[in-house]
Amino acid sequence: MDFADAKTVIRNQVEQRRGPHENPDAPSDRDARVRRALGARLARLRIERELTQKAVAAALGTTQEVVSRYERGKYAPSLAVLLGLRRLFAVTLDYLVAGAAPGELADARLRQLALLADALPPDHRTLVVTALKGLVEAAQADVRRRQGAEDAE
Repeated sequence: MDFADAKTVIRNQVEQRRGPHENPDAPSDRDARVRRALGARLARLRIERELTQKAVAAALGTTQEVVSRYERGKYAPSLAVLLGLRRLFAVTLDYLVAGAAPGELADARLRQLALLADALPPDHRTLVVTALKGLVEAAQADVRRRQGAEDAE
């Protein structure tokens, strides 16, 4: 997703959340709820990755206080900051802005690997997909074998 696509996604999500008679420039309870939900996701991602607010701030080129305000829902990050957070936490903009998307990987490690693999050239992505498919099939066979052994006992 490039910058223009991300901007369009965010604009569409904001417009969907507004009622037909709301002033788009006036702050609303809905905007505050969105900021708080985004802040909670940021805090959770930071804690899951065992990062400090200061470390996140350094990665974004801002201060710890600004990161704290994002996490408390006091400030809404700019699109440039959201893109930086997406890279830092290896998640999608959709996840940062709106929460988990249907079909999104629940395991943060798999999400991060998927994003890293997706950035590879096409021939290398094919190698990763082939290797991963083989590993998943082997793991599934092992699970079935173990379940069969437990059922036989």
